[in-house]
Amino acid sequence: MLFFSGFRPCYIIGVLLLFFSIGSLYAADIKSDAEAEQEQLIQTIIQDLERYKRKLKNIEKKAQEARKKSGTDFNDHKESIQSILNEINDQKNVISNIEKSIAAFKNKHQSYDKMMSEIKKMVDSLEDGVQEIRIRTSSLNKQKALIEANSIRLYEVLVDVRSRYERLFTELNKVKAQQASLEKSNESSVESGTAKIDILSLQHLLSAILVFFIPLAFSFRQKNNMLLADGVPEYQVPILIMAGLFLGYCLLGYGFMDSDTALGIIGKHNPFFMAINSLDIAILPPQLVENLLYKVGFTLLSAMIVFRIVGQKLSSIGHVALAFFIGAVLVPVFGHWVWHEQGWLATMGFMDEMGAVVANMMPVWFACAVLYRRRFIEVEPQQVDQTSTEMKAVYPASQVLLLGLAWIGFVLGTASGGELIFSALANVMLAGIAGSLSGFFHHAFFHTDASRVTRASGGFLSGLVAIAACAQTVTFPEALVIGAAAGVLHNIVTNRLRATILPEAWQATPAHLVAIHGICGIWGALAFALFGSAGGFGAPNIGQLMNQGLGIIVALGYGVLLGLLVGKWPFSSRKRPQTT
Repeated sequence: MLFFSGFRPCYIIGVLLLFFSIGSLYAADIKSDAEAEQEQLIQTIIQDLERYKRKLKNIEKKAQEARKKSGTDFNDHKESIQSILNEINDQKNVISNIEKSIAAFKNKHQSYDKMMSEIKKMVDSLEDGVQEIRIRTSSLNKQKALIEANSIRLYEVLVDVRSRYERLFTELNKVKAQQASLEKSNESSVESGTAKIDILSLQHLLSAILVFFIPLAFSFRQKNNMLLADGVPEYQVPILIMAGLFLGYCLLGYGFMDSDTALGIIGKHNPFFMAINSLDIAILPPQLVENLLYKVGFTLLSAMIVFRIVGQKLSSIGHVALAFFIGAVLVPVFGHWVWHEQGWLATMGFMDEMGAVVANMMPVWFACAVLYRRRFIEVEPQQVDQTSTEMKAVYPASQVLLLGLAWIGFVLGTASGGELIFSALANVMLAGIAGSLSGFFHHAFFHTDASRVTRASGGFLSGLVAIAACAQTVTFPEALVIGAAAGVLHNIVTNRLRATILPEAWQATPAHLVAIHGICGIWGALAFALFGSAGGFGAPNIGQLMNQGLGIIVALGYGVLLGLLVGKWPFSSRKRPQTT
């Protein structure tokens, strides 16, 4: 009895602990990271149940033994034993229920494992799908960017096509209107018997006429006019020089200067002869003829400058051959470098608007090199009036005025706009006037001889030469400064050359021409960077100044080199004919 009375509290406490453990197990959440602990707890509960079963069996054995020993006590405690047995049966039922719950829990755990494995498989497949989606998304983004770029380009192309269509449509309307007006003008001209010339063609025609005043200016007979090496008077040669130069320019020079470039050095063909391509009568384009007549004026000026410097050192045949070379090679090749849009000096930034370097400075140094080569050839001594203090005029007033008209022709051929033409003409006139006055007053202030008017004529041409490089880009006050500086520079250089390098009487003409066309041509090219690139007396453009300096050095080297090469031509090797 004492055994049973002491065992009952322990058994009840154990059962309560069992229920508490089971309740705690069911109350806990099923988590993937606590699976091991749950399995261990289940194993512990099963072991406890087995231990309780063994204890119950021992209790039953002891109860049977107690019945045998004392039937009276057994009857007395029968009810308590029966109640204990009932409780044991109840506990067995509870244990069986717990075992069923544990089995159900195990089944749920196994299903949970299956679900987790399936979920894991689904996650893996989902990750694979996400990776594939990312790859496809990146390719789609690339395709989207490409489509957007192509769309932008297509839009730009469409806008360009539309603008070109509008311009073409506008030009077509203009052409139609011009055709209609031309038909009307043709009808009216046929009726009236007169032809209509547009303003631009008239401008080019006037330019070509004015530049041909250059040979006229050099053909005036002067007092004590010199004879060439073969006895031909000097004033009769300009017509021959013009013929030889025009032939050389038409045969070779025009193609070398204005045709398609070969590496920016020389023209590849002559469009003057390409127009004659059939047996029919060739009608040259008006623009080609206008350009030819205008550009030949620059070569005419260059040839006349060379003619006046070389003078008696060559015969008439030599001057004609030299003029042919000037028109065919000397000026056209260098002009291609400077005036062709793809010429190598033009692409580097060198500027010479109306030939200050191309037609004035470079031919002067070429003529000086030729003169140096032929310095040992004797010339006829000049008669000098010892009583007169006036220096012989290299350019008389009539020649100066004619050359001024030729400069107007250069402006008309170079400038295309109406306002630009008039401003350039004003700059040319202002520079010439300023050079004339500065040369006159400078000589009158520092000298007492009577050659101040001669210096005024030289100063006028010096101003024209200097402004030729920048007539379209400088302002009126800047043109005055450029011309005035050119007049003073002409006087200073002439005096120094006559005093040191060229003191002889026959060297007076080369000294003046070097000062007018050579030194003042250099000053005009530099003035373009000092004044023309900024406007209104702005700061000098250093980059443009370096480009101008490079062009001047190239012109100097080019002219001297060719002059040394052609200076040994044997055209004046004949003896001077005897005159009676």
